[in-house]
Amino acid sequence: MLTPKTIHDDLHEHHTQVVQLFSKHPWLIPATTLLHIIPVVVGINGFWKSRALSKQLKIEREKTKQLALQQVDKVQSAVTVSTQAYANFSSKFAVIINTNVVRIGSFNRCQLEPRFNQSPDIFTNYD
Repeated sequence: MLTPKTIHDDLHEHHTQVVQLFSKHPWLIPATTLLHIIPVVVGINGFWKSRALSKQLKIEREKTKQLALQQVDKVQSAVTVSTQAYANFSSKFAVIINTNVVRIGSFNRCQLEPRFNQSPDIFTNYD
């Protein structure tokens, strides 16, 4: 590990070399400055583009939420209308059935429903 004295001497030597180089070739100063500015400009540009895209994404998400809410409202209104129509139809139909039906006997409602839980197990091995 380098001691602080050695580090200081190395930095001082490097600094003197850079100063001598720039005094011999002064055109290197703007070129070096330009090379140091390019990554900064690219970083700032990327930051602003990312920020703009993030804002646009938030706007698109909000639009999508609004469209979803409008779709839900349309579906709810359609269901309400069809439910009301079904209620009106079923009440009229029930009046007609009650006047024309003769009761023959009682039956168990479960006899009319399919029995899904009594089907054979497809994973059973019969070998």
